[in-house]
Amino acid sequence: MSFYTSLTGLNAATTELAVTSNNIANSATAGFKRSTASFGDIFATSPLQRAAAVVGQGVALKEVAQEFSQGFVQFSANSLDLAITGDGFFPLQSSDGSRTFTRNGQFMLNEQNQMVNSAGQALLSLPVDSTNKADFSQPPSALAIPRQTVSEFRASTEVELGLNLPSNVEPITATFNPNKPETYHRTTSLTVYGASGSQHLATVYYVKTQAATSENPLNKWQTYVYVDGEEVDPALIQASDSGGDAFFVNKYGEIKTQNELETLQKTAANSSEYLVTQGTVYRKFSYDMLSDPIQSTPAALGLTAASPTDVQRLSLAGGFNGLDLSAKTREDMRNLMQISVDGSDFVQVGLEHLVGKEGTDRLSGQQIATELTNVIQERFGDGAKFETTAYYKSGASVDTATLDITRDYGESNESFLAVPVGKIIAAAIQQKDIVLSGDAAKPMVMPEELATAMNKYFAGGYASATPALAAPTGTNSRKFDDLKVEYDFARQAMRITQTGDDTLHFTTDAAISGELFGAVNLKLATPGNATQRETALATTDALVSADGDKAVVLSGAMVPAGDQIAETRNQRYGITVNFVDGSFQIASGTTGDGSSIAIRNVLTLDGSGNAATANATGEALFGLSVTAGTPESENTSSVAEALSAVANRPAVRGQASTPAIVSGNQMGIDPSKPFEVTTDNQSLTVIVDNISSQINLTLGQYSIGDFTTELQSKINLMADKLGRQVSGVLVEFNNTNSSLTFTGSTATDNSFLQVAGSADFGLEDVEPAFGTTSTYIRLSPDTTGTTPLYAYQDRNGEWLETTDKGTFDENDIPNWSPIFLDRGELTFDTSGTLVSPVGEAVLKSATIIGNDINVDYVGSTQFNSPFAVLNQSQNGAPEGDLVGVNIGEDGLVVASYSNGSQKSLGKIILANFATPKGLRQVGNSGFTATSQSGEAKLGEPGAAGFGTIRAGATERSNVDLTAELVALITAQRNFQANAKAIETSSTLTQTIIQMRG
Repeated sequence: MSFYTSLTGLNAATTELAVTSNNIANSATAGFKRSTASFGDIFATSPLQRAAAVVGQGVALKEVAQEFSQGFVQFSANSLDLAITGDGFFPLQSSDGSRTFTRNGQFMLNEQNQMVNSAGQALLSLPVDSTNKADFSQPPSALAIPRQTVSEFRASTEVELGLNLPSNVEPITATFNPNKPETYHRTTSLTVYGASGSQHLATVYYVKTQAATSENPLNKWQTYVYVDGEEVDPALIQASDSGGDAFFVNKYGEIKTQNELETLQKTAANSSEYLVTQGTVYRKFSYDMLSDPIQSTPAALGLTAASPTDVQRLSLAGGFNGLDLSAKTREDMRNLMQISVDGSDFVQVGLEHLVGKEGTDRLSGQQIATELTNVIQERFGDGAKFETTAYYKSGASVDTATLDITRDYGESNESFLAVPVGKIIAAAIQQKDIVLSGDAAKPMVMPEELATAMNKYFAGGYASATPALAAPTGTNSRKFDDLKVEYDFARQAMRITQTGDDTLHFTTDAAISGELFGAVNLKLATPGNATQRETALATTDALVSADGDKAVVLSGAMVPAGDQIAETRNQRYGITVNFVDGSFQIASGTTGDGSSIAIRNVLTLDGSGNAATANATGEALFGLSVTAGTPESENTSSVAEALSAVANRPAVRGQASTPAIVSGNQMGIDPSKPFEVTTDNQSLTVIVDNISSQINLTLGQYSIGDFTTELQSKINLMADKLGRQVSGVLVEFNNTNSSLTFTGSTATDNSFLQVAGSADFGLEDVEPAFGTTSTYIRLSPDTTGTTPLYAYQDRNGEWLETTDKGTFDENDIPNWSPIFLDRGELTFDTSGTLVSPVGEAVLKSATIIGNDINVDYVGSTQFNSPFAVLNQSQNGAPEGDLVGVNIGEDGLVVASYSNGSQKSLGKIILANFATPKGLRQVGNSGFTATSQSGEAKLGEPGAAGFGTIRAGATERSNVDLTAELVALITAQRNFQANAKAIETSSTLTQTIIQMRG
């Protein structure tokens, strides 16, 4: 039996030698797992045998099992080689559908672009979702890596060309021909891709067509584009900003984007002015043909003297020193014309205030224009007249009321004169020196007329009146004919000039309601008592001198408090008259199309209400005549407003200008409560259009409303020595900022407003303000030859141009019109900056490559340097060839292609088993599942129970050659020992046989 026992030992040693040899043989096999042989002893007894007395019968092989420890990871140059770090197996599928599992990660692409091993078994993967997670709801499938993209080309729709075009080249006027290099300056070429992915060559030719001049400061280059030798027409493109927001222009050349207009349609008070009319025909305007802004102008009329000789006199030409008007009467000079400004009623304007003044025998045109400006501004301003009821009313004088004048009080030649003001007014009316307004019970007189009547009285000019007023003589037989009076608008008082430096007192013996001359009420117990008057004068101040000259004194305050010279609805400001090139130019104070002016000279009407006669002086001086028997309208020269309530007419004179606006600081007092004006805060310094004044507010308690009214009234009483008056300044309270706002009445670049006052009213350190004359751009529509061009959109939204105006109405244009880029034209300003196109130009290339191309010349310049392509790119791409594969640790497979695209192709999954030793080895480092291993469990690399994947590497076998060689020696010794045991058994057997023999 020992012979057989040793034989099992020989068999076991042989098996162990075989296993060790197999391990050593596969030590270089990728993914190989070393095997180990497990042996058990053979021991058999019968039930009746005593086990302790039984000898074992040898050894038997139990199993050959794999050891699944981690093998060494070795890097390779093949990006498809994979190594698992940790637990798991690559699941593979054979062509017959059977699955095996391996740690050998040596893969390649087969003819179907699938990742397979050397045996042709495909690596399994799962598709991924948008977050690159494996979709386990799908069955695993072979991982395919396409060598080329399919239907992933991109047609070229956007091209960027940044160029420098040389500024020093001369424009070419010859007709362009791509075959004649002398007809263009430069070219560039680039490859574009069509709608089917086809490749095409696009060539752009650049021709300079215009160099900048002082009249037109723009440089222009025309581009011609050819694709595969065929010319491509540029589309008509609406100009836009860099974000693609389309530009629209109004009749004044203001440009706004579509989004801006839509916002204003929702928020602006005049929202209808920002509507964009859709589906209509527009005049075609080009973006780079917008002219430089020009100043808006007011409506104006020119008037020329009837006689050429008078034109020379007014122009100080031909040896003349001016026009002689010294022989004219006030009636001659009154109502020289009637003027309507910006829709006002007609207002009479004359120069009667010049009668009797020095220098009227040699007046230049500009002197008359200056005087007319002052008169017109007074007649249209917010000034007031004097009410005469204290001295004259109901057609008769109030004889009990006199203005008492005392000269040289306390001197030996003291003289007293009681001036019958009412009788003077009556005589002035009679001799047409005064034209009263208002009703009989409350008559009104202009300040200048009152001064004229007083002067004529002192000069004895009413001696011929009925009843006669003799030349005034005071007590002590003193004459008063040296007195000259004039209303001083700047000081709101009468300026009295005398030949000497006598003291003057203006007084009344008793109170006179509505007294005009600022006279001091002496409050005599017995009016008319000379003794009482003398006593009272001792404590009464004489009139103060004006400007330090004792010969010129000022009366007490004389603020007109009667009716307004012009009703509020007829008040207009800033009207000017200038004498230019032999004509009087009379202009509205408002710029823009809303201004208007009308002038006529109709002195009398006939019984039918038609014009009868004209003022002869006005006819001679201004050339204004009438045709008797015709309506006044036919005898009126006018410039009408260019606006309409029902139509949007083209711009003629521009827009309204902006007045000077001063915003005060926050008030130092609480404006919500009554507050005091005191001596500490009553003083303000105000400058309005070069008219300055120190204003003292009336002391007292005010509400904020009363305060702004008082302040506005004081400002609008300002005047200067030249006769210029301030009118129309508006003072308002801003509730939001608790501050005062001052708005000037004129609106030009010369308008100026400054206010300085107490911090109590927020007027300390307040910035002055200037007005602004508005500007506008005179639009020049595009033409072909002399024929105007129009533009409209078709049903696809594409802009088309035409010479057919269709429904376009020249007198009712759209509020906002699209503005276009010139077809294929590049425009630069004199600094070399690209003016147009702003945004992209469109090439109509669909008939050649299947789609249109947008070209953006952003960054292009025109400098005095050589032609250069600064940047050139396009968004098209052909089909891509595989240029790389990236496999992440999580098994995600991403392919990169030559067209720049990248695709997530799927995720390699791993398999793991409950008992990996139970796997059945099938060769090629592969295994199949058995009942002992359990079913394969699939998962993502890196998940719990699964290792990670390293691409570009393989896992070597886990065979340790040193250990295997030791095992080999051990197995050899075992074999030798068992062979010796057999040899010994054989010797024993031989001995026994010999003994029997």
